[in-house]
Parts: sequence; C-alpha cells; structure tokens
Amino acid sequence: MHKQRLVLAIVGAVGIITTFLPWMTVSGYGLSASGIQTWGGWITFLLSAGAIVVALFLGNGDQPPFDLNNRNKNLDKTSKFAALGAGVVIALVALLVLFQTISWGLTGFGVYLAILVGIAMIAIPFLGGVLGGAVDIPIPQAQQQPPQPGYQAPAPGYAPPAAQPPAQPYEPPAQPYQPPQPPQA
Repeated sequence: MHKQRLVLAIVGAVGIITTFLPWMTVSGYGLSASGIQTWGGWITFLLSAGAIVVALFLGNGDQPPFDLNNRNKNLDKTSKFAALGAGVVIALVALLVLFQTISWGLTGFGVYLAILVGIAMIAIPFLGGVLGGAVDIPIPQAQQQPPQPGYQAPAPGYAPPAAQPPAQPYEPPAQPYQPPQPPQA
C-alpha cells in the first residue's frame, strides 16, 4: 500500500474515533456529549469514512475504482481533491463547533482532535513526494483456477459419504404425553 494512502486511511480512522470522544463537557457536573451526538460529529464521521474509502478503494486515473492493484500507487488528482475537500470541511465544522462551545466553556478535547484531523487531511495530498513509495502490506488474494474439461479427481483426503440406512416411517407414540406430576406430600 502506498504510504500516502496508508496515512490517509489512518487519519480517517482517527477522525472516526474523534466522533466518539467528548466534544462538549460540563465541568462541574461531569456531563459530556460526544461528537456523534452533534451535527458536526456526524459530518466528521461521514467524511472520515469517505476518506478511508478514497484511500483504500478509489482508482488511480487510468484504472477503474475498487481495483485493489491501485493501493500501491499514490493518490490521483481526484482522490487528492476529495481528501483536501474532506479535510477543509472537517476543520471548518470542528472550528464552528469550537467557537459555539468555547464561549460557554463547554469544549471537549474531541473537537481539538477533529481540528487536527482536518488539518492532517488538508496536508496529505501535498505530502505525496515526502511520504515516498509503497509499504509492503500483504493482502491475500483468492487464487481461482479455471475449470478443466473432463474428469476431475476428488480432492486429497475426500471420502464419499457413508451409506445411510433408509429412514423409518414415523409412528406416533402409543399413549399421549403426560407431564410428570409433582410429588404428593
């Protein structure tokens, strides 16, 4: 996986985690509200999930999207703009929530982390050359072989099922079921 995509996926995961951290707290009462309980948290959650999809699955210009071979290439122009746009919106939404809550002294640390996530997403498209090449993360690929014409020998260790005796016809019991009686005292 290319380091630029890996960093974007990690930042997106941190963005999702920040939505479950406190964005607003009431100091004297021990009350808090996580980001997912606010409109800004939902926006951050969705855009962070979108950044992960961009990092892991979007194509690289000449190849189709959802092609797993794209992971070893850096982000293409469309993916960079998607990451940049998500970062700008996350940072602005978190700043707006910060400005709404800071006047009452209710700001939780999740808002500050969401601002940092937004700034990191803004920076990632510009760090392609700095981050360098691919990181070798083995991804198992299913190896399928085309069917061969003619007889196919059974797989090693295969044993045909044992012959089953014919099923006996159902016969109802001679007497209807009687539940057990409690002991007499």
